[in-house]
Amino acid sequence: MKKYVFIAAIVCFGCQLQAQIGINTESPQGVLHVDAKGNTSSSTNVSDDVMVNKSGNMGVGTISPATKLHIETAGTGFPAMHLSDGTEGLNKVLGSKDANGNMTWLAPPYSWARAFYLTGSRSFPNGSESFLFSTQIPKAGTYVVVLRWWGRANVSYPIISAYLYTREGTTSTASSSDIGRDAVEYYVKYPTNNGVFSFTTIFRVTISKDNNWLKMYITPSTPISQRYNWIIGGSGTDRNYNPSVLVFKI
Repeated sequence: MKKYVFIAAIVCFGCQLQAQIGINTESPQGVLHVDAKGNTSSSTNVSDDVMVNKSGNMGVGTISPATKLHIETAGTGFPAMHLSDGTEGLNKVLGSKDANGNMTWLAPPYSWARAFYLTGSRSFPNGSESFLFSTQIPKAGTYVVVLRWWGRANVSYPIISAYLYTREGTTSTASSSDIGRDAVEYYVKYPTNNGVFSFTTIFRVTISKDNNWLKMYITPSTPISQRYNWIIGGSGTDRNYNPSVLVFKI
């Protein structure tokens, strides 16, 4: 007799393992359904519910969790999550702490940008390197430099070109100790003497230390058989004849 009672108990326990469990509800809608206020009807009044479905998804404030953890707080006046681990603070963001996927509060990535025009009238002779500009970079990192050139040249030739160099230094002025970064040679069709021309080119520059200076140099080149100048600036600080620069961190 004891043998049959034990077998029946096992069978009943197995049945319970397949059942849905409801806490404060007589109509559980998942493997585990907690209705804190006991007021859920079908899919209404679920803001206080916690649900684990047969896929192993867990819902808080929803009985239809679509992900492993699905939280809905719309209309409740409560934030979706509160995490206190000692690193929390104003304007911090939740991010990866390590390669294992552990999470913690982090300071947001540093961002910085500057846009400016080169002003005044200047001439840059071909075959000679000239200092173009410098701007101080507050934080070490990688930056994109966008140069929109706008100027003239006092030569008539099918194609003209110039080398443009970006360098890093510790002062705002030209220096032989500047460290070379990115560079490009840009070609322009130029059949008309003193005609206005424009182009845009981009550099990727690494700044190794906080508050170092980003600098740009220019060496007009083609045609090397003639002496001529690349010229910027019209009357005073007329921006129609001056290049513009955009620098931003990536």
